Amino acid sequence: MDDETLESLSKTLIEQGGRLLQAAAEGTAFEIAGGRYADDENFDVYLKAHDGDYLRTGRIGRGRQSHESPALSCGLAVQPDE
Repeated sequence: MDDETLESLSKTLIEQGGRLLQAAAEGTAFEIAGGRYADDENFDVYLKAHDGDYLRTGRIGRGRQSHESPALSCGLAVQPDE
């Protein structure tokens, strides 16, 4: 997983049994969570997967999915922003 919306990241995390690695050569994940595609920042999936809190997603077109104790590992090689 690299350049994913938070909804897609959550969905894939649940589909993979609650275990997922997000690896990237840049810090795009922070830009997306910081509001690239939305008006507000949203770190919910990262916070819940870090702590193993219940994760539930739901959209009208996709239905609901959930996982009781997700775990997301992140390997991001963030470059300095000058």
